Amino acid sequence: MDTTRANALADRLLESFNNGDMDGIESCLHAEARAEFPFAPPPMPTAVSGRDAVMAMFRDGRANFRRMALTPSRFYWCPDESTLVMEAQSDAELANGTSYRNGYVFLIGIRDECVILWREYFNSLVVVEAMAAG
Repeated sequence: MDTTRANALADRLLESFNNGDMDGIESCLHAEARAEFPFAPPPMPTAVSGRDAVMAMFRDGRANFRRMALTPSRFYWCPDESTLVMEAQSDAELANGTSYRNGYVFLIGIRDECVILWREYFNSLVVVEAMAAG
């Protein structure tokens, strides 16, 4: 894996999430994928393992949004670790009509040309405020 292919994999996963394309997301994930959300507010789980569990998290997460635009702004490829660090911003509308904007840092582990680790850092206070507004 090189920088160009790692960035393209991350872009494809984000584009699929933005469009609600669950098959597209699944095609990016390794069978042993793990998703971690270290600052997730309750009742959101902080980690799930296995492609099926990760897909369930993505499905549940995307169902909360009427419109989603996650836009990457910077990529940092760490070849020795096969890890991509990506910064992104969201501009979205929740299913309840509330506007939602947040900043993200994603740590994306890659194995066999697929995402093996999706670690998502975001401002959980923004999440709590947006959910409470609806």
